[in-house]
Order: sequence, then C-alpha cells, then structure tokens
Amino acid sequence: MKRRREIVTAVLSDPLLQGKIREYTLFGIREEKLLAQARVNLRAIVAEFDARWIPYWEWVLRHLFRRLFKDIVYEARELEVIKRVSEKMPFVILPSHRSHADYLIFAYLLYRASIPLPYVAAGENMNFWPLGFFFRRSGAFFIRRHFRDDKLYSAVLAAYIRMLLKEKISLEFFLEGGRSRTGKMLMPRYGLLSIVTEAYRMGVCDDIALIPVNISYERVLEEDTLIGEMRGERKKRESLLDLLKSLRYLRGNGHNVYIKVGQPLFVKDYLKNRKDGEPLPVRLAHELARAIDKLTVVTPVSLGAAALLGLHWECFTLDQVEEVISSFLHYLKAIDCPLAPSLDERTAIPPILWKDFAQRGYLLPVRDLQGNMTIVREKRIHLEYYKNTIMGHFIPICLISLLFFVNEKEMKEEREFLKWIFRREFLFPEDTENVWAFAFDYLNRNGGAKWFFASLMESYLTAYWLTFTYVCTKKASFSTLEDIYRSFPLFVSALSEKGENISLESQCYPYVQNAILILEEEGIITTDKRGTKTVLDRERLCILREKLSLYRLTLMNTKRGTPVTGNPG
Repeated sequence: MKRRREIVTAVLSDPLLQGKIREYTLFGIREEKLLAQARVNLRAIVAEFDARWIPYWEWVLRHLFRRLFKDIVYEARELEVIKRVSEKMPFVILPSHRSHADYLIFAYLLYRASIPLPYVAAGENMNFWPLGFFFRRSGAFFIRRHFRDDKLYSAVLAAYIRMLLKEKISLEFFLEGGRSRTGKMLMPRYGLLSIVTEAYRMGVCDDIALIPVNISYERVLEEDTLIGEMRGERKKRESLLDLLKSLRYLRGNGHNVYIKVGQPLFVKDYLKNRKDGEPLPVRLAHELARAIDKLTVVTPVSLGAAALLGLHWECFTLDQVEEVISSFLHYLKAIDCPLAPSLDERTAIPPILWKDFAQRGYLLPVRDLQGNMTIVREKRIHLEYYKNTIMGHFIPICLISLLFFVNEKEMKEEREFLKWIFRREFLFPEDTENVWAFAFDYLNRNGGAKWFFASLMESYLTAYWLTFTYVCTKKASFSTLEDIYRSFPLFVSALSEKGENISLESQCYPYVQNAILILEEEGIITTDKRGTKTVLDRERLCILREKLSLYRLTLMNTKRGTPVTGNPG
C-alpha cells in the first residue's frame, strides 16, 4: 500500500505530464506554480486503498443491505465473466447511476465473488466527512464533475489513470457522469472514457475490458430528493445527515435490487475493427450507454407506473390496468427484455401493484360502485420517474405507435424528426431498420395496444410544446433557465384556464432544460454570458411548436376516440 504522498510523487514524475507542464509555461505561468497546482489537484484526487478496511466494509454492508433491501438479485455466471477477465487484463466497470448505493452494492458483490476491487471515480460532492475518508481508503478517487476547460487538471487526472492501468488496477466510473434525475439513461460523457482509450493507445497495457453493468431498483434510495429535483428544486450538497435520513426512509422496504452484467467490450478489438473516420470515443460511449440501458430490469413498480401513465385516464379499474400490463409485458417478452422474476407470474402483478402504490399514497379509491381508482396528482411525477427507468425498452414501439396516425409513406421521415427533437431525452437504437421494422410488424399483429404505447410519449411531447410555446410568447430577450422554470406555474395556469390539459409530469425541469438546449443547438435561440436568452429564428420556432401541437392533438383525440386527419408535417 502506497501512501498518498508517494502516489503524488510517482504521478508527477510521469514524462507526459511533465511535458504538458513545460508546454503550459509557454503561456507565461512559472513551472513551480504549475507543479504546485498539479500537486494540490493530485492530493484531492488520489485514492489511498487499504485492503485492511475491506472486511469491515463487507460486514457493515451485509447487515445494512439486509435491512434496506429484500434481496440483491444477480447471476453468478455474469460475475464469473468479470473474474476471468480480471486474470488477463485491467477492466473498467461502467454501471448505470441511479443511487449513491450503486458504489457500494457492486463493490460488495465483487468482493463476495473474490474479484479484485476496482478503483471508483467518485464526484467531489461525495468527499464529505467522515465517509470521504472511508471511501478513499476503499479505493475511491474524487474528481470534479467538469474539468474539460482545465487543461492542467485533465493532464493530472490522465497521468493518474495511466499509472493505475499500468499497475493493472481496474477502474469503475459512471458513463453518465452523475445520477439520473429522471430515471432515464443520461447521454454519456466522454472525458474518462477518452483518457482510458488513449492510455491503451499509448501502450500502457496490452488490453482493457469495458464492462457495462445495470443496477435496477424497485424503489430508489433517494426517491424524494430526485423527485424534488425533477420539480426544479435546487440540488443540495450531500451530507452524512441527508444519507442517514435516506436510510431511515428506506428501512425495511422489502424491495429488490437487480444487477445485470453485459458482455465485455475489449478496447484492442474495438480499435482494430473501427472504420477510419469514425469519431472516438463518441461512438464507443453511445454504444456502451445503449448496452447499459438494454440491461435494465423491468420491475413490477416500473411496469405498473408505465401502465398507469399509459392509460392516461382519470379513473380506472384493476381490469383496465391488467389489460395494459398484459400488452406491455407481451411486447417486453417479444424483445427478450430482462424481467424481474415475479413478472413471469402474471397473476402476481396486480396485487403487488395496488398494495405497493396504495402504501406510497400514489392511488386513491373513487367513491363509486365500479371500484375505480385515481392517481393522486402530486404523485404523478413519482410514477413518471419509474416509468422512465424502462423507457429505453419502449422507445422504438412508442414512436412507431405514435406515427401510425401519420401517412405510412411519411412514417420514416416523421420518425427521424422525433429522433432529432428528442435526441437529448433518449438513447435511440442504432440506425438498423430491423429494430423499427420489428416494432411496425408487432403493432400490425397487435393493433389494439397502439394507443397505450403512444401515450407513454405524452409527457415529453407536452413538455417540449410547453417550452416552445413559452419561448414564442417572448417578444425580446428573456430570462435564465432557472427564471423560466420559476415562471412556469403561472404560465401553465394561464394555459389551463384556456382549456389546455397539462399533466404535472410534463412540467419536469429536466425536460424543459433539454428543450431549451435543443433550441440553442439549432441556433433558434442564443444565450449570453449572463444566461439571458434571445430568439433568433422565430419562424422556425413556431413551426416546431405547431408540429408538436399536432402530435399532442393526435394523442388527446385518439384518447377520446376521435380520428385525426392530416399529419404533423
């Protein structure tokens, strides 16, 4: 075990890092000052792994997980793949990131399977007393969330990772960069992946295995915090007190966690088979992100949430929910999607669904003779979160279902439009026509389910339509993103008074944020250094708004049984 001082000294002697520091002196910064800053950066970053801590951690986690979860469900043969790889080369674990428990759960499983523990890249926000101390000695190294513009920091971090890989130490980091606030897989970040692939190209090691992992929760630890951020609440800095509150919240909840490990992707083979001109690591990152998303396990909670929002009715009965669940489950089995074991027992789904959702206060009985239930309005956003966790499985069939209301000749063109407008929301499958053709053929054989699938798109369509409509009302420059969102309730209230039916889940802050980013990327609006925004292309903005409006109208009228003529083009 090396002390932190020894590690810092070893990294600072890296020839490439020394060359970078000499290069930066050309900008008029003294070498001594650069070295001092590099040393400060490294002291904040490096792990101080001490194997003596690990048995104690295992004991703590074993007892903690018994209280928090009903079971951690995984396949031993999938972990065996990692074990075999670890005997030949360093590996990089790339898990989905929904909870702070992700760090602990997978490390616990690796240790129990006698697999060498990887060093985990953790955000600086997790370096709080006293857990930061324990995490660092368990193999965590702490990095900034954003470092692309700090060239010295990037060079220092790259040198540290090269040293780890050279010593055959494996790594773990979150390709998404941070926890998903919506339940959906986030767009991948490229920084750490670039450093790893570049280290291989420099000959630091013979090969590196990139291993996608998905950690699916029936009930996520930080549910209330994440829902608050979906509503636009400011993110709070993590603390021990907040963690203890979360643990109390989950005490004895009786829900499972599901772990799925995908096939390793070997950097050596990937680069050998890569076509000239293909962007790296952009393509690699998206390929890995899709692999992680595809491993998501569908749980009774996520399927139940999707079914309730897919119904999109104010009142419903158990039989109606069963019909939607049956339709969704039939499709998920057709695409060979990972399912929680309880979902193979169809009769077990509805009782679990009603009991769990009623206990959480999501549903209320309606006082009538039909046994109707209704969703509590304030809880719709909770259902949206859990629906989002499995939207990666549904997105092809949701788009095709929506486009069944468009002339078939224009379906491909309109599909490309929806992929374009929602490119920040979803990781679409690679452009193989087989995926879309399968969804089309499936719906032709099972036409009665079209509307249920299409309804899953309502919150995103409405969120983007709302945002574009808001921007259209601005005659001159308008506020920052935070100010926009603060003014949304009044804006939505005014639309509701005019007869617009706007669901709570369509007002999620991340959706509004992504819609604004799309407008910026397309040059429709511009943002100055203070965050103030100005519309540059009002005509194109209005065209996009009207196009989304017609899609919404299609869904609403189909819900009422009214056919819609025309198409969104």
